[in-house]
Amino acid sequence: MTQSPMPHMLQVAARVLAASLLLASLANCAPQVRAQPAAKPVTASPPAAGPIAAVAPRDTTPPMVNGVEMSGVNSTIELERPVSGHLVSLNGHYKLRGTMTIFEPGGHMGAHHHAGPGMRYVLAGELTYVEGGRTRLFRRGDWFYEAGDTVHTVANRSADRDTILNFEILPADWFGPSTMPAPGTR
Repeated sequence: MTQSPMPHMLQVAARVLAASLLLASLANCAPQVRAQPAAKPVTASPPAAGPIAAVAPRDTTPPMVNGVEMSGVNSTIELERPVSGHLVSLNGHYKLRGTMTIFEPGGHMGAHHHAGPGMRYVLAGELTYVEGGRTRLFRRGDWFYEAGDTVHTVANRSADRDTILNFEILPADWFGPSTMPAPGTR
């Protein structure tokens, strides 16, 4: 029986994120993001796991999640843990989050950025990523990095479903999706 590559990918990503945290700690450049108020839950599930999905309303208003236009996108937090261990200056201040995001054919996310930096891995399909007027296509097996403060859009322009693994560093008290609307779009 063949095992899913997911556990191995999560281990690899966790090691890379740990190295990123170490570098941020050494450079004393930890992200300065404030957590959202906890009064706006996005799911009925506990914050540590559960779906975060865009659901189309009955009118013609574009579907929004956390102030970001989204359609045909479904994200599930797979694992979320506070940072702990030898990097004591980070302990209790940040958490690592692993999220699986599925883009249906034609699915897209409007202009947004994230609460913290992270790495992305394309598990299946291909993703069109637009940042600062530059369009890039990420395919199965590709890794890429998002600084968190970079405004971008993403879309699945293919006929197949895309699956993206997101590995992020977030403030320890962050609640809900890490996506935030681009300045001036809310």
